[in-house]
Amino acid sequence: MTSMNGPLAAPSEFLPEIDVAAVGRQPRLTVAFRLILLIPHYIVLGALGITSGVVGVITWFAALFTAHTPDFARRYQTGYINRFARVSGYSMFLTSSYPPFAWQPTGCPVVAHIPPPTHLNRWTVFFRGILRIPAAVVVVVAGFGLGVVSVIVWIVVLVLGRTPGAVFQANAAVLRYTVRYNAYWLMLTPAYRNTSSVTGSSASPGRRRRGRCC
Repeated sequence: MTSMNGPLAAPSEFLPEIDVAAVGRQPRLTVAFRLILLIPHYIVLGALGITSGVVGVITWFAALFTAHTPDFARRYQTGYINRFARVSGYSMFLTSSYPPFAWQPTGCPVVAHIPPPTHLNRWTVFFRGILRIPAAVVVVVAGFGLGVVSVIVWIVVLVLGRTPGAVFQANAAVLRYTVRYNAYWLMLTPAYRNTSSVTGSSASPGRRRRGRCC
């Protein structure tokens, strides 16, 4: 696709991706107490989420005038989304590695790759709160579905000492969709997440990718 100013990138080029390292074995002791182990992270994530909301309001006004996300906001929101992905990946049994507290740790088993900065359409920025509603519904429904089967998944992983492939793929798909929704809502990308399904390419337990966490 091209425009008068040159070639236009396909929407998929602006969609964040999730890399998940090979999960391997899940220590049963950490599986048994996983939610308890994550309490400190949930507290930190909640505090960072409040700051993310404030930064989001600033970003909205800035993007309306400049059609770009400010660099400081982009750095913070990228770090916040990566922390969310690391904590969620551990709670969803996508990894057995306890998420680090550092803002930019290296060698993380769960990494969210945010696309580079690009121009934002001011109209979609102005109506972002309305445009996000369909995708937000999908995120809520998918999260509710995971919550319903979470106890069963927890028992299965506890008994087997590993994450079954089907569970891994389903949880990775939900996490990927949620990260893409958050990136759109926080104005890190102009690409609107298709709400037709929570599917697409994702890492599998047999693949290992490395990189900075943000």
